Amino acid sequence: CVAILAIGLGSTAVAQTVAADEAPADFRSLLLDAGISDEELAAFADWNGEFSEAQADVAARLLFRLRSAGEGLAASDRLDVEPGQLVTVEGRAVSATPVELPGAARKILEQNQLTACTVTLSDGSTVVVLSLQIPAAWGRRPPGTPLDEPVILRGVALGTATLSDKSPPLVLAQRLQWFPD
Repeated sequence: CVAILAIGLGSTAVAQTVAADEAPADFRSLLLDAGISDEELAAFADWNGEFSEAQADVAARLLFRLRSAGEGLAASDRLDVEPGQLVTVEGRAVSATPVELPGAARKILEQNQLTACTVTLSDGSTVVVLSLQIPAAWGRRPPGTPLDEPVILRGVALGTATLSDKSPPLVLAQRLQWFPD
């Protein structure tokens, strides 16, 4: 693929042919090209509900990449994909719990926490979604108030969340799209 770059210099224009890099085949390839390694993605293989400094750093970099390049790439509706692949999740959010971020990630993301949301899918299985943003109305609910809200999201598959006796898939997302019924 070749692109033409035109630069205006006063009344004359200079055209230069620039070889454009091949676009990444998928989001995971984009992450690897950006220096996010398989080892860093593997740090989420069995996430325990708290962030280490290293996990928070990777999460911040993933959220940046998701915001800047994730929209134009295809996402899978399957959750049994390699860590780093884009996925789409549709279901009902049944819980939303704040998860504190360690120091450096707070500065990078300009907030103190992500929210771990448990989403129940139509087949009865669950997914844990770490979201940068949740609907404001959810944050105003009194603690312990039940949650049963329809959501759709696009995020990055990370691995599994090892919480209690279950290990549901773990997904990182910019935000949940809420469709109140």
